[in-house]
Amino acid sequence: MATKETKRKGFNFLRSYFDVFNELTNDKDRLSFLTSIINKQFLDENPKGLNFIVNLCYESQRHQIETSVKGWKRATNDTLGATPPTTPPTTPKEVEEEEKEEEKEELLVRAFETEEQFINGFNLAKGIATGTKGKSRIMSATDKNNFKRLNEAYTKADFNHAIKMMSKDEWVKTKKMFNISHFLRNDNFNKFINQTDTLPMAQGLREGN
Repeated sequence: MATKETKRKGFNFLRSYFDVFNELTNDKDRLSFLTSIINKQFLDENPKGLNFIVNLCYESQRHQIETSVKGWKRATNDTLGATPPTTPPTTPKEVEEEEKEEEKEELLVRAFETEEQFINGFNLAKGIATGTKGKSRIMSATDKNNFKRLNEAYTKADFNHAIKMMSKDEWVKTKKMFNISHFLRNDNFNKFINQTDTLPMAQGLREGN
């Protein structure tokens, strides 16, 4: 196999990468997830052709991965690809701050085209947020109606923010109410979507297809 040229010597492999990796049970998916991270970090290549679950996992870590790549570019005033650098070099302190940004983690899902995509995304989000992956397979008639209404009325960013805030809600954590029915109730969804994101972020999921 031909050696791939890269100017970068290494990168921080975060605990959140490992946690998401362990949520995957298929070896092929695990390899695809790790390969996507490595190619982005060393070659600045965005992943292509990922299946839904692997893409969901990669997107959950996209912010940290891209922050790491941007930090390297700023620190070296160089690029991993063919595009010439356009930003000035940074000081070691600024590089350290960029590395710290990698550890700020997000839990996000996106608006969905199908109910199945929502359920799969929610199950994975629950696993990353609580340590126990959701096992939901179907939704009740009420859940379906709530999902349809919310999915038509709100944007991807709205869904992202609402599930982020739900993952931080102390009542939800204490009562173990991180479930689809609770999330999709109109009054709960509106409460989460109107909360301000001021707390430290739990590790988690970004957005899927």
